[in-house]
Amino acid sequence: MTIEDRVLARFAARLKFPNTKPPPSPAFIATLAEAFKLGQAAFEGGLKCIPHHDLAMAKLIGHVKPQTGEILPMLDAWLEGWHGANLRAPY
Repeated sequence: MTIEDRVLARFAARLKFPNTKPPPSPAFIATLAEAFKLGQAAFEGGLKCIPHHDLAMAKLIGHVKPQTGEILPMLDAWLEGWHGANLRAPY
């Protein structure tokens, strides 16, 4: 199972748009997977659990128009990646 498949499965309930909007595109799912990976990398790099402190995440968010409603799922994906890496880390 690819990271994109895992992210899509994890966020399937959160990504349900109203019937007036199209379902998430494969490009958006790939963006969520990238945000998830950035969250993992941020934890491994010693960053705190604050997505806005991650410059790579800020660049990723910078390409999204705020009106699309895609920023919050991206932040959720980053946080899921960070917390998942934190839970798997040895004490």
